[in-house]
Amino acid sequence: MGGEGKREFMCKHLFLKSIIPVIFIFLLTACRKTKPEFDGINCTGNCYILTGRVVDTPSSAGLQGVELKFFYRPPGYALLTNPTRYLGKTTTNQKGEYNFKFDGTAFKDNGGYYRIQAEKAGYFYGHLKQNNIGFDLDSIDFNVPLNQDFALYRAANLTVRFLATTNTNFEFLTFSYNYGPLGTGIIFPGGRKIDTTITYQTAGDISTFVQWETTGNNTNFKKKDTLVVARGGTAQYQVIL
Repeated sequence: MGGEGKREFMCKHLFLKSIIPVIFIFLLTACRKTKPEFDGINCTGNCYILTGRVVDTPSSAGLQGVELKFFYRPPGYALLTNPTRYLGKTTTNQKGEYNFKFDGTAFKDNGGYYRIQAEKAGYFYGHLKQNNIGFDLDSIDFNVPLNQDFALYRAANLTVRFLATTNTNFEFLTFSYNYGPLGTGIIFPGGRKIDTTITYQTAGDISTFVQWETTGNNTNFKKKDTLVVARGGTAQYQVIL
């Protein structure tokens, strides 16, 4: 093997030696995120016991069959891996109740972040389809149940068309909507034509409150509306300027 060949061989060898640990870390992290560490049922000794009830909005009836996954993220930052640990999962019973317990010896007072991921077809918990519920375990004792109830919303959509066929004379158009304590919105700069359609997630079978206004250049126009979108449906709304 000539000098050039040896250099190429050495480069490939060093590359493989450097990439293997990265692959190993990646696979280890992937397994950690997909394989539960606890079964949620069997625990003796220093147990964290998580209980509660998941209900429907607006009926407040218990929701059966909600899959709840429990995660823990240690404090600090990680550059190459996701340190989140998948603790385990459970499913709500006919009354919407859940119970999950695990050995908390290695987690007590670590200052990390715990969360529950709630999943049920046709429902959601948080804004922008974020179904994560945070909970605090550092403040409780072992073997003392921590009760946390929460409600899921029936999924629906709100499609909004923003339309201005001529150049507008305001500086900003602000649109927002909310349902319960949740909501979002958008701000458009003025002085131009607008023709944009956006579909938002909203809650079905309860009121969605819409408001929009123009500001700047001595303009101040406001409008408010209330909509009720059927679960699984889509409401069409227009902001015409």
